[in-house]
Amino acid sequence: MDGLFNKLQELTALTGVSGREHEVVKVLKEQFSSLAADVIVDSFGNVAALLDGGLPGPKVMVAVHSDEVGAVVTAVTPDGFLRIHTVGVVDCKIFPGIRLLVDNRIIGTVVCVPGHTSSRQGSEKNDVQELLVDIGAKSAAQVAEWHIGPGMAVNYVSPLTKLTQENLVMGKAVDNRVGCLILLKLFEYLQGKQFSGTLCGVATVQEEIGMRGARMITNRINPDFAIVIDTVPLDDTPLKSMPDVPLRLGDGPVLQKWIGRDDLFLGTVASESVSKLLCDASDELGLPIQCVAAYGKWVTDGAAIHTSGSGVPTSFLSIPRRYGHTPNEIIDLNDVQYAIEIMKYVIEKKIPDFKPDFL
Repeated sequence: MDGLFNKLQELTALTGVSGREHEVVKVLKEQFSSLAADVIVDSFGNVAALLDGGLPGPKVMVAVHSDEVGAVVTAVTPDGFLRIHTVGVVDCKIFPGIRLLVDNRIIGTVVCVPGHTSSRQGSEKNDVQELLVDIGAKSAAQVAEWHIGPGMAVNYVSPLTKLTQENLVMGKAVDNRVGCLILLKLFEYLQGKQFSGTLCGVATVQEEIGMRGARMITNRINPDFAIVIDTVPLDDTPLKSMPDVPLRLGDGPVLQKWIGRDDLFLGTVASESVSKLLCDASDELGLPIQCVAAYGKWVTDGAAIHTSGSGVPTSFLSIPRRYGHTPNEIIDLNDVQYAIEIMKYVIEKKIPDFKPDFL
């Protein structure tokens, strides 16, 4: 657990709002370069690491995304405050009073009304157009002297920390640096081992703003099938805001069988054949796995991957998280370890069992 925590702490400390993933991409490229003979970074920042298993078999893509939600500077007021707009699906109610990092170097906080002077009605007015960041500047001219302006990324300031129950950890960008962690651990395990086919580990960009990188890199790799590793929202607190999504921290990673937003006509019906590989692996290892069909809730990179090229059978292994897209996402490291073990077993033992659903 300490090893997983330390590595995840390192990865979540990186800044990578969608479209500004440069720091994450640099680190992932360096780390995969020692684990794979062939590592590419395309012009948008998608990282792909290829590992030949040495035995005949299909080309398998395991995809995670490297970006995180946050905000972008849109304007500077005459008196030196920054106007920002959210990047990704973020509830503006979380912003007032939190700390933010602008352009990976300037600290600030979101303007809010002091609690003892605000009315209930006023405290509920948290619209994206009203978000202002105080970076301590006296004027727009001073902001310009600090080389801060529109288009710069804004990140949460919230280092990963252990809760009193140490297998539970909390911080920003757990979605989806935990996927990057699992992929790195998978490649570490496979060093010097034989398996069927070729493993293509992919860290995509701009997932949070439209799954843009996933479509690009999948068309380039053209895999036979794919597994997407991401996080999945849950609410196992007394709030019970998602009663039709019966997931719990610590009960294992999640196999999402049906994902999508029907109002967007966008989503993924998970491949039965790929899903079976994951289910069989968990059964044979005696490890827990949770299944859900949360259609109408969210989308992931799978929506772009499975319709790329001539079509890619795709399934999911997701880490359940509380308080998604906030500075304080909580996960259980036991779920992470279970996911690593399942993925190791799938790649090393189950790939020959794959048969396309309709062939």
